[in-house]
Amino acid sequence: MLSFYLSQLELNSQSEKFAKLYTKHRDKMMSAAFAVLKNHHDAEEAVQNALFAIAKNINSLPDPDTRYGANYAVKAAKNHALNMAKKRKTEPLFIDIHAADIDIADDYISRDEAKSVVEAICAMKPIYRDVLTAKYLYGMTAKEIASVYGLTLQTVKSRLNRGTKILEEAFERSDIDV
Repeated sequence: MLSFYLSQLELNSQSEKFAKLYTKHRDKMMSAAFAVLKNHHDAEEAVQNALFAIAKNINSLPDPDTRYGANYAVKAAKNHALNMAKKRKTEPLFIDIHAADIDIADDYISRDEAKSVVEAICAMKPIYRDVLTAKYLYGMTAKEIASVYGLTLQTVKSRLNRGTKILEEAFERSDIDV
């Protein structure tokens, strides 16, 4: 697929810049698009649309090695995913309680407890919910989360810590032992 995008570029320097962006940030772009669309095929389409738009405007883009380049790529994928969701008249949610697969937790906690965990996360403020979901659902590191959301590493760590404490307090109030 990379070769298709590279064929659209005229100069060798453009090709190198795009190839670097593609290899370094495609996975993060997929994660951002999947978080909105909740479907691998739709997320792939959104990322392809974003990459095609990026290829057309490669000269005006920030260096892919900087956090601005990473943020640009991820935001482009997220925006294309949001546009797809709007066209399909679906409401993009970071976590959907009804779509959450709580069967995976059956080995560790009961179905009701798993549902309570998902509900507690959904009730959180988005600044905590987003970083917790990125870390635990998508397996991103704090450094990757900082890069994707354009935050400092310390801010991400603080939000992860506070979000975890909020969940612990919610579980203590409802007598859930997770």
